[in-house]
Order: sequence, then structure tokens, then C-alpha cells
Amino acid sequence: MAEETTPGAAGAESPGPVAALMGQLAMARAFKSVVFDDNTKTWQVVRYDEAVQVLTDASTFSAQLDRVMPLGTVNRGNLGFMDPPEHNQARALVGQAFTPRTVQELGARMETVTEELLTGLAGRGEFDLIADFAYTLPVITIAELLGVPAEDRALFHKWAQARASTTSAVTDVLKDEKVMDALREQTEYFSEHARARRKNPGDDLLSQLTQAELDGDRLDEEEIANFAGLLLMAGHVTATSVIASAVLALDDNPDQAAALRTDPALLPGAIEETIRYYPPLSQAFRVTTREVELGGETIPEGQIVVAWMLSANHDERRFTDPQKFDIRRDPNPHIGFSRGVHFCLGAALARLEIRIALEGLYRHFPNLKVLPGTEWHDNLRLIGPRYLPVGTGG
Repeated sequence: MAEETTPGAAGAESPGPVAALMGQLAMARAFKSVVFDDNTKTWQVVRYDEAVQVLTDASTFSAQLDRVMPLGTVNRGNLGFMDPPEHNQARALVGQAFTPRTVQELGARMETVTEELLTGLAGRGEFDLIADFAYTLPVITIAELLGVPAEDRALFHKWAQARASTTSAVTDVLKDEKVMDALREQTEYFSEHARARRKNPGDDLLSQLTQAELDGDRLDEEEIANFAGLLLMAGHVTATSVIASAVLALDDNPDQAAALRTDPALLPGAIEETIRYYPPLSQAFRVTTREVELGGETIPEGQIVVAWMLSANHDERRFTDPQKFDIRRDPNPHIGFSRGVHFCLGAALARLEIRIALEGLYRHFPNLKVLPGTEWHDNLRLIGPRYLPVGTGG
């Protein structure tokens, strides 16, 4: 697919890798629903209806990638690589940490942290929105939920960046030494904390995992570490990306920003539109468990299928004027948080966190402006800036 930029892509710096990717996907969508990529030997699903089918039919499109590629022990205890019924049981283990009551209780803590961070930025004319706010708030929240020291966030950031910086194909990512070193460090970190919690359990999620059972057996340290690692990464990367992408999109669409200032009740719609326009994860990987017809193509059993949420969320067949960032869009059936059994477990927590962050940010800095120099992740499976310089406008 040839590179081109798309009209209306948000952000002064966005006619770069993300907009180019959107252009490639738009060209693919115009051609057909499902495209076989001969370079990676994968089936690329770029239209909305077919992407939803891949995400919701777990019996045909399996998340267990170890069916066709070696994952070592990375998949043990990792919800992202599980199918029902094991997935349902494992999800239930951590589901209690994301009940409406728990989410609301965490909300008070998030408001406190938000105020502390933004107050600390007062008087600074410029700052990096990611490092100084959009990363820090979510990582403190998920660290406290898990029961690990938020002061270790520099370590968490290193692990996240190792994954965000890899440009390896999914079939080769476990050959990336930087990624594997980060995974080993992360596993040992959480294994050590799990051993401590077995001896002295608290009321945090990590303690709950040490006491939990799956198929009648207690989770071992490696399973707990993979569980916790997934929650740590997903729990802060998602919110960080959406907070930053919302600021970028609103800056690039001053009419939408003005509407939001006039009517703050539009904020939930602005958040959903950000998740549609810039889904934090651009794609999801599945493996076919049988031969299947999809989008006019016959896909054999044992093939890797890539469902492009980024492309589906811009599908002209499902969304009116999809390249327009419209905070009043209704309905907005985006799949930015996935769909089906792998729908984002912490979606309610993420939405609340993003709302609190954006309300606080624009309350403290009503004239916030994106400055030149935005940098995107090298790995475009992650959609969002890694560096976002902003000015407070006085």
C-alpha cells in the first residue's frame, strides 16, 4: 500500500507516520475487506464489519497465538492470549478489581493525584504532556491498584518503551532482545512481589491473585507475574495514549475545542471520539481455528489474521465522514477498546481516569496549546504520541 497523508488527521505534527498509516489503510479499504500481506504472511482485515467478526467470533479466530508461533512462557496467565472458557475464568479473577464501586473509589484518588501533578506544573510555560502528566497519572493509579510502589514508575516506563519502540513483526517480536530483556525483568519483578504477598497478603490486586485459583489450582508465580504485567501495561498505556491524543485532536480542531469549552457536558463524547479516531492499539492478532470465509476470501486454518481497529474506526461504510473529528458523533460504535470477550477489562476505569485528567488539565490551563515537535511511537501498533510538547499560554 502506497503512503499518503489523510485530510483532517489531527495534530500539527501528525502528517507523519500515523497519518501515513491511515492513508495506506484507506487505500486498502477502498480495494477490499481482507488483504493478504505476502511479506508477513498474514491476513489484514481493514473494514469494520469483518474486523468486528474477527474480534467477536472467538471459536473461529483464536487469541492463542502459540497455535502457530512459539511464545515460550509469555502467554501463561496472560488474558490477551487466552480463549474461552479459560479466558472467562481468568478474567473473573481480576474483574472484581474493576467493579463500578471500586472504580468510583479510585476516582477520588485519581482526582487528588491529578491536582497534585497539575499544581506542580503551575508557572511552567511549557512541558511535555506525556512525561509530566499523561503518563504519570495512569501509572500511579494502576501501580496502587496492583499494590506495587508507584515510585518504580521509571522502571515501568522502561519496560513499556521496550515494547513501544520495537518495529519487529508480531512473528519476530520474541526475537527482539530489548523486548525479551524487559519481559524477563518484569516477570522477576512481579514474581518477587508475589512471593512477598503470599507471606503477607494485603488488600491489593496482587494479593488477590496470589490467593486465586484457576481450574482448581493456585496460580504460580509466573502466571501471576504475566497477569500483573499485562494489567500494568494495559492499565497505563491506554489512558496515557487517549489523554495525549485528545489534547492533540482538540488542538487541531479548534471548533470542537470551542464547543467543549462552551458545553463541558460534551466531554464524554470527546473521549469516545478520541478513542475512535486514535484507538490506543491499532490492531489485534488472531489465529484461525478452521477454514473460514471472510470478506470474500477463503482463509485456511492456522493463519494469522490482523484485525485493524484503526482502519475499522475510519470505515466509510460504518461512519459518516470518518476523517472528521466530531465530538458530537452519535452513534459512535467504535471498536477502539476492542469487542467481544477481549473487550478492555478496565474500560470504565480508563474512561473515568481520562475524564478526570482532561477536566483538570483544561481547568488549570484553559489556553493549553500543542507546540511543534510531537513524536509518535516507532511501533505503530501503539497509536499515540510518545512526546507531546505543550504551552500553557500564560
